[in-house]
Amino acid sequence: MMKSKIRKWGNSLAVRIPSVFAHEMKVEEGASIHMMIEDGALVLRPDHREEWNLCTLIEGMTDENIPGEWETGSPEGRESW
Repeated sequence: MMKSKIRKWGNSLAVRIPSVFAHEMKVEEGASIHMMIEDGALVLRPDHREEWNLCTLIEGMTDENIPGEWETGSPEGRESW
């Protein structure tokens, strides 16, 4: 446990996350987190969702996982030109 102080940051309040805690949570500057109140305590959880990028997705494509064609309905408007 570590004691800290709440500071003002613009119109909000802020708490610094000590580097040892950030390292333990595997977060760095700019990381996304989830904030919630549980039993009256502020809980911060890292959002470790995998970042998607087109190159990685294309590299993972195989003949087995490429979806087939599907029907989307009749053309409407100018898309049939």
